[in-house]
Amino acid sequence: AALPDFMEPYPDAEVISSSRAQAESGTLDAVSLVMKAKAEPKDIIAFYTDRLKKAGFETFGKESMTKSAQVVNFRHKDNDGMLVITVSDDPDDPQSSIVSVGGNIAP
Repeated sequence: AALPDFMEPYPDAEVISSSRAQAESGTLDAVSLVMKAKAEPKDIIAFYTDRLKKAGFETFGKESMTKSAQVVNFRHKDNDGMLVITVSDDPDDPQSSIVSVGGNIAP
């Protein structure tokens, strides 16, 4: 199954993996997108924050930033959907970030 539009790959990113599986409970689909992007973490986070907010998600909890990774949590306003965006340094390429967008969304 295709990922929703708000999880489209970051522009010019190299997609490493992408999946969508119906949740066992049948209420939420498990989604995952992992890619390599040559971009600043703040720009990647802003790109997805904008898309997710338009799709009815809001940030919650604390944005977590370590030296090598940033994590932002999103939850959907109208259902139990929850997504986590993680942007971490690519150990093989200082110019790139490894980006993961994953969680559970309503079908």
